[in-house]
Amino acid sequence: KEETDYFVNDILVEYGLAMSGEQKRKAEAMLRKFHKTSTEVCYWPKPKMPTTEQFQGKVMWLDWTCTLHVTLEEWSKDRENVSTELQAHMMFTHEISGQSADQWRPGQAVVAIYPPDQQWYRAEVVGPGVKCDQAVKIRYVDFGQEVELDPSLICDRLVVKEIPQLSFPVQLDIRPPGDGWQTETLTSIHQIVEGKLLQFQTKFYGNPFPLVCKIMMETDDGHTVDVENMLIENGYAKKGFRERMRL
Repeated sequence: KEETDYFVNDILVEYGLAMSGEQKRKAEAMLRKFHKTSTEVCYWPKPKMPTTEQFQGKVMWLDWTCTLHVTLEEWSKDRENVSTELQAHMMFTHEISGQSADQWRPGQAVVAIYPPDQQWYRAEVVGPGVKCDQAVKIRYVDFGQEVELDPSLICDRLVVKEIPQLSFPVQLDIRPPGDGWQTETLTSIHQIVEGKLLQFQTKFYGNPFPLVCKIMMETDDGHTVDVENMLIENGYAKKGFRERMRL
């Protein structure tokens, strides 16, 4: 009986109708490797810290806490490369992952469409949205802006994974003029600094972000002004407490 069983097993393996013990172990190892790879979560590299206390940069976004999301002028080439490679890569992408909100993990690296211009940008998942059941909240990592999107506008096919995030948070030593930051005030502040090449001087460090900076800006008439003082003098903000704490 043992000889017959052995003979039958050999025949089945030879004709591809069964696996030997060694083949079974290899198949199980491949399945484990595939499962690990398919569930692995990727993250965009964190933004680099400016190498000097003084640096040049531009404001990409101003959020609801009056935090400026800044990109360094020296990162211009990286921004161009990210945009070019990403748009070219996604041009030939016809299948989007379509994962539901609860399948994305906080911090996960993705690419997402920005609805106003229908272009793809690097982003990370913040979490489920609140506008509807299927919405996903994401943050465009090279700009700082957070939005809620339908899952059909988010994809996990990544490119330029080696380039760090190209924006980081900066704050002025200011506080709201009233009970909290109002939309009109934030819009006005954003319009003042948007698109301008600004001079930053770091005063305090977070862990490591946000940086608290003094910001100098050249006005349209050629004068250089301290942005913090200008906002306070025009009633957009009050002086903050950090300088006082430092003393």
